[in-house]
Amino acid sequence: MGKIIIRPMSNADLGDVIRLENASFAAPWKLEHFLHELYNSAISFLYVADLDSIIAGYMGIWILPEEMHITNIAVSAAHRRKGIAQSLLDQAIALSREKKCREISLEVREGNIGARALYLKNGFEIMGRRKKYYQPENEDALILTKKIVGDL
Repeated sequence: MGKIIIRPMSNADLGDVIRLENASFAAPWKLEHFLHELYNSAISFLYVADLDSIIAGYMGIWILPEEMHITNIAVSAAHRRKGIAQSLLDQAIALSREKKCREISLEVREGNIGARALYLKNGFEIMGRRKKYYQPENEDALILTKKIVGDL
């Protein structure tokens, strides 16, 4: 396996990102959503995991006053369990410190055991639940947060 490069998403990445999004989520974001986040949002940061010129994963982040919210992390099925999600999460944590965020929050499917393990290993704690958040499956989301204050 080559080196994982985490870099800002560009317009040229959108075709690969949309394919990955459609393969990863039952209710995927559309191209317009990504374009809005990429070009129109002052709070949005998008990154891709580039593995030998293949977009193996991506992540969306919102930076709010003193808070980061991870909107999405997705890794292609062919590249899972290779440290890509960890590399994306490391980028988010580093950016949260740079932007002086006090905490990072995200939602994760209750049944996504692999993602939950990754987040818990990285110091996230389960803080709540959103009932039937993921549609059309009616699956609950767990709300996870990681405090950054002591790390600044």
